[in-house]
Amino acid sequence: MEISVIIPTLNAGKKLSELLDGLKTQTLPPGEIIIVDSSSTDDTLEIAEQFDCVIRTIPSSDFDHGGSRNLGARLARGEILIFMTQDARPCDQHLLESLTAPLRNGGAAAAYARQIANSDAIPPEAFAREINYPPQSRMKTIDDLAEMGIKTFFFSNATSAITKHAFEAIGEFPENVVVNEDMLFSARLLKAGLTVAYQADAHVFHSHNYSLVRQFKRYFDIGAFTAQASGDLSGVGTNRQGREFVFQQLRFLLSAKKYLWFLRACADNCLRYLGFTLGRCHKYLPKRLRKRLSMHPEFWDRQ
Repeated sequence: MEISVIIPTLNAGKKLSELLDGLKTQTLPPGEIIIVDSSSTDDTLEIAEQFDCVIRTIPSSDFDHGGSRNLGARLARGEILIFMTQDARPCDQHLLESLTAPLRNGGAAAAYARQIANSDAIPPEAFAREINYPPQSRMKTIDDLAEMGIKTFFFSNATSAITKHAFEAIGEFPENVVVNEDMLFSARLLKAGLTVAYQADAHVFHSHNYSLVRQFKRYFDIGAFTAQASGDLSGVGTNRQGREFVFQQLRFLLSAKKYLWFLRACADNCLRYLGFTLGRCHKYLPKRLRKRLSMHPEFWDRQ
């Protein structure tokens, strides 16, 4: 089964070079790598050309998490579509082989990789990666909803794989949602009776050291997403999992005697909650304010 890798980019620079170099040395190499670039102003396109990538350039104002990936998928000839972000890096040469195994053997329609925090990750971020991406693989179906709640639908396009047949049958990624197009796709796929695999032996380095302001904006967008996707996520609560994560994180920081990071995490979680709550109520806010509160102000120009 041929593999096509799709990567949206914007001023990726050196990170893209490291990613493409890692993909070219895989034990199961991709048949093609497709770059959907949002009019980068650095050397992103030159790097992509050096690695013989298929390149499609779009105006930066047209970027959409779902739409840009759908554009790349429509260009792909592979039977398996791999979606990656420009700042993810394979940990080893077996990433694509491990990630696609349940798709190639028919056990799942989609899979996502384990994310390992970068060496410079701050303690709260490193802890989040350990909790959200455990060392045990798991197959997920809609029957897991009672046990796992909203985590049943968790899926990450930082590194994911989807059979082209399932991708087209589900209707591609949803467009015109501010974030979490991957989670919404996963929810629709599971509700259609298909299986999603979490492949813990497929590893990528990927993490973000967001400032408090950026974290607030990120959770504003997540809150807006939950309001936008209320139909697909109806009846699935998020509060319990959120509280459990916060308590686990704070206990970890205290037990590790990282007291300054404990205080930082307290402020971070308060801002996350505030951002999420405002995002849930975004339709009552003027567009100018939504743009100021969001990580993706260009999204609100299209609303």
